[in-house]
Amino acid sequence: MKAQRRHELKENVLAHELTKLREIFAKYGNWIVGALAAAAIVLLVARYYVGRGEAQYMSEKARFERLVGGELKDDERLEGLEDMAHNATDEVLGASSAIWAGSFCADRFLKALQVSPAEAARHRKKAEEFYRIVLSKYPGRKLFAAKAQLGLGVMAENAGDRTAAMERYRQVAPLVHGRHPVAVEAMRRLNRLRQSRTRPARFATTRATQPATAPSGAAAK
Repeated sequence: MKAQRRHELKENVLAHELTKLREIFAKYGNWIVGALAAAAIVLLVARYYVGRGEAQYMSEKARFERLVGGELKDDERLEGLEDMAHNATDEVLGASSAIWAGSFCADRFLKALQVSPAEAARHRKKAEEFYRIVLSKYPGRKLFAAKAQLGLGVMAENAGDRTAAMERYRQVAPLVHGRHPVAVEAMRRLNRLRQSRTRPARFATTRATQPATAPSGAAAK
């Protein structure tokens, strides 16, 4: 009898709970269904955009690697890097493209210095434009900002503007660790300019401003 009574009590409790659920569903059923449907839609949209974002990043990364390592004409390479510097959706790839393009133009500037001052001036202006893209468009990417400041300093130094060059070199240290190669190079150049009382010699490299390798995945971010 006791077992039967316990069974009847459980059935009564279950029936009561089911009745409450029916009442809740009758009252809020449309809202619940709508909420579940909305949640499902949000999940599907999120998955779609995540997948599309990953695909777009891989496409941009592959393009960047072709531009810096592929067999291309100089003007084609520079045009592609400039486009990515302005339009890449990934900040690391965009900043990397601007640094590479700036260094490319800086090398042209240095090669033209002894040949054609007018041509050198054009290349210097273009290099400075790319470095400034990094500072204006990707200021939160401190390593790239440091490389851009160093590149601008090299441009100023090789053009004979000691004051501007020293100011650019001073801007590097706050952006990266003091032992980072970019900071070390900036300090080396700054100290030499401080000690020198003559016009600085022209240097045939801006290699320190170039990224060592193409970025890859989350580690680059």
